[in-house]
Amino acid sequence: MLDTSGASLYIPGGIGFSLFEPSTEIQFNEGSEHDFGSLDSRAVYDVKQLLSRLEAISISRPYGLSYQKLPPANRGFGSKTALLSATAFGYRAFHRLALDDDQTQLLTGRGGTSGIGFHSFRHGGLIWDGGRPNNGNPIKPSSITCPTGPPLLLSRWKAPDYGVLLVMPSVQHLTHDEEIAFIAKNHSIEPDELGQLNSYVFGGFVPAFLTKDLARLRSSLAGINRTAFKRRELGIYGEIVSTIMTEIDRLFGMPCGMSSLGPLLFCLYDPSEVDIETTVQKIRQIEGVDQVSVSHIPNRGYSIEGLDEPV
Repeated sequence: MLDTSGASLYIPGGIGFSLFEPSTEIQFNEGSEHDFGSLDSRAVYDVKQLLSRLEAISISRPYGLSYQKLPPANRGFGSKTALLSATAFGYRAFHRLALDDDQTQLLTGRGGTSGIGFHSFRHGGLIWDGGRPNNGNPIKPSSITCPTGPPLLLSRWKAPDYGVLLVMPSVQHLTHDEEIAFIAKNHSIEPDELGQLNSYVFGGFVPAFLTKDLARLRSSLAGINRTAFKRRELGIYGEIVSTIMTEIDRLFGMPCGMSSLGPLLFCLYDPSEVDIETTVQKIRQIEGVDQVSVSHIPNRGYSIEGLDEPV
């Protein structure tokens, strides 16, 4: 997120991308049983609320759904937005509802704060989220907002062929209530910090990302990590997360950042220049690292299979 303090006319805005894996996969069928898989009770409640809204506006035929694949929850993968968006779009396709994409996704209740997950679900690539008109209210987590219209998509660029190393530190993510309290306490940033952050993002990260300039991408992400709200987010986890990032930078010189409130870390690299198996093995040996996996940035959004006509 960019302007968390409310200095701009549109807030908060942001830059981000989605991952090819881990992914969300849901299966709809002609039955009547729902298998919620590994979803926790809060996620099951949110899904049931969404299904109730969808059923209220449709002539529902009997259906069952099964959650086949799910990213880890509350770890920085944007799993709740993906979960509810996939459920809504799958329901629309299965029941052949005459809803457009915005209408479908607004039923999820997501995208009230950050529009990155909202738009990357549909488009992939690098997303520039323009935020929403500033009405004077402080920002809150998307889980407790109620958007009445889609967040503003200012631009979407095709992502170059990056590999993405995903590093999960051995730390506990904030609970839902802790997230709300953290944002309420830490959203205010100084105007000079906002200016510096915008310089790192739009005068560094975006052009470096699009041109695959890894040296300037590394420098830009390092600047973002020590500025404004991102600096406060990294501070949630004490020295563990920042120490892992410092060690990855020392060993490999990879551009490295943290996803949203974390604790997921992402490192970008050129697949043609990195021995990824050796790199993964070395990162797993860094103190405080729990899991390491490899992904990439998709340049398309969701897909639906198994219908008479592909979507």
